Order: sequence, then structure tokens, then C-alpha cells
Amino acid sequence: MHSISVQLRFETEQKIREHIPYIHTDADMAWVTDWFLTMGLAMVKLSLEKHPQLSVGDLINMTMSDKLNIN
Repeated sequence: MHSISVQLRFETEQKIREHIPYIHTDADMAWVTDWFLTMGLAMVKLSLEKHPQLSVGDLINMTMSDKLNIN
């Protein structure tokens, strides 16, 4: 599990650097990355609480469906 969380953090940081290039210090980047991951987890938790009939897999499928429809 640890390697998955390390990989998720690394990939999240890479995406943030692509979209927010003006974050220069490692401390600032760590804070922003932590914030994005925390907010994402909070959104998933809230969605599952509001819609207990859904699973994490359902949320992923809906997100991927939305992503494919936008592109």
C-alpha cells in the first residue's frame, strides 16, 4: 500500500507542476500536493456518504465516462 501512495503523490505532484508552474519551493509543492490529495479523498468520502448505494468503482466509472464525453 505504501508504494501506491508514494506513486500517487509523485504523479499528483507532476500534474500540479504542469498546471501550476509558479510553485517553486519544495515545501510549497508538498503543501499543495497534500491539499489536492486531501480534498480528493474528502470529495470521494462525501460522495459515498451522500450516495451509499454507490461504490468507489461506481465513482470511478462515472468520472471516466464524464472524461470521455468531454474529450
